[in-house]
Amino acid sequence: MPLHTDPFVDRKFLGGLLNRFLPKLPKAFRKFVEAHKDEPIVSFMVCRAPLDKVSNTFLNTLTLGDWDNIKQKANVDKLFHIYAIINGKYIYEKLSVPTFKNASGGDLSRSGAESMDAPINKTVTIGDFVDKAIKRMGDDYYTYDGFKNNCQDFLSNSLSASGLGNSATQSFLKQDTKKLIEETPEFSKYLGKEITDLAGAATKAWSELTDKRGGRRHHNRAFDSNRNKRLH
Repeated sequence: MPLHTDPFVDRKFLGGLLNRFLPKLPKAFRKFVEAHKDEPIVSFMVCRAPLDKVSNTFLNTLTLGDWDNIKQKANVDKLFHIYAIINGKYIYEKLSVPTFKNASGGDLSRSGAESMDAPINKTVTIGDFVDKAIKRMGDDYYTYDGFKNNCQDFLSNSLSASGLGNSATQSFLKQDTKKLIEETPEFSKYLGKEITDLAGAATKAWSELTDKRGGRRHHNRAFDSNRNKRLH
């Protein structure tokens, strides 16, 4: 059954309901962008790392132990998590929510990671980079769906919105998962989305509690060209 016709796909339960009462972006993200918004992007390294054991165990559970068989049918050996190292010291990625942070030592040398430098042919600040990505992606910027709005879609759109990178960059970060998605049961896609919605809500709630100062609430309203309204 095609994904868009599945009766469960657009239904929102606990995760979706909780997110309606939370900011669209975690406070940690908002604080980071506010602090670095005027900093120009001088280097942009696109990275891909094989999914770790925890992620593969989660996917195996979602598919009732059939994950390896699904990958074999789709002719996929391994899946990658896509992320970026910006200016050699910041991590930009999408987990259950968008993340922008100072890199730790482990972030700069993730196990099995491969990388490619994206060409920088114009001046783009961190603030403008985020603004343009939000404008291009709309609400998809804030949410995660491992099967149709994942880490590679996030980074691909973010680069394209600012005119950074090139065709080689896009080829490096995009993994063809069409067959894998077709082989994955619809109930697994639905459960995966619900679980990541809950994880995203928990991350944002925790960030609101622990990041005491800084960052502006991003209310659920139409986007405005003014950054203060989009990151409000």
